[in-house]
Amino acid sequence: MRIDAHPLVVAAALGLLGPAALAEDDPVEGIGGEWSREGAAPAAAASLGASFEVIPVEEHFVIGGLEGEDQGTWTRMSEARAVQVVSLDGREVRRSFAAEGDVLVVRTHVQAEGAEASYVERFNRRS
Repeated sequence: MRIDAHPLVVAAALGLLGPAALAEDDPVEGIGGEWSREGAAPAAAASLGASFEVIPVEEHFVIGGLEGEDQGTWTRMSEARAVQVVSLDGREVRRSFAAEGDVLVVRTHVQAEGAEASYVERFNRRS
């Protein structure tokens, strides 16, 4: 019996190479991935931290590092765009995420009892 297989697959099966050798080296695109703040954080309670990870999960996303906190509802517009609506301390927080290459632009709109605030944050993709 003869089995045709790529040499890397055979090497991995024999334990000569780890699974990382078979991973694709394609660059990460879209809003998924790890992000670090560009510049100073706005003085707002709904601001995202200095760094975070956006994890794609089926048709929505999860922000890593916020375990135990309400992730709200997500609307996935595309791989590069999504909207999150979450309730924080009685305020409605609406975040719009847009990946533009290695820059993630997060537009946040906070509404609470007639008062409204909006701001924009920029994050760079961590490599």
